[in-house]
Amino acid sequence: MSRWVAVGIVAALGLLFAGIDADAGLASWWQLRSRAAEARVRVARLEDRARELEREIAALQSDPLAIEGAIREDLELARAGESVVRFAPASPMETRLRQRPPGGGDLSSP
Repeated sequence: MSRWVAVGIVAALGLLFAGIDADAGLASWWQLRSRAAEARVRVARLEDRARELEREIAALQSDPLAIEGAIREDLELARAGESVVRFAPASPMETRLRQRPPGGGDLSSP
């Protein structure tokens, strides 16, 4: 058996093992890659939320109307002559109707 045939067999066995190894194989790598992509999306959302909160902090530190609005919203307060209006949470069906794609869509699945 020539040296190159032996190297080829060893390489093929290594690739086969890498493909089927549950702990360090290709399936594990693919799963980690997918989880990393999900984590990047979550980080982007959290960064967006952090920017929103930074803007809110800046407004609350400098804008009296923002302070008043936050207090009124959090404590559900109203000035004399005003009324506080509370809306009931949307039902699951209403939520699905609002999220339906333009042109209709199947409402049978959540």
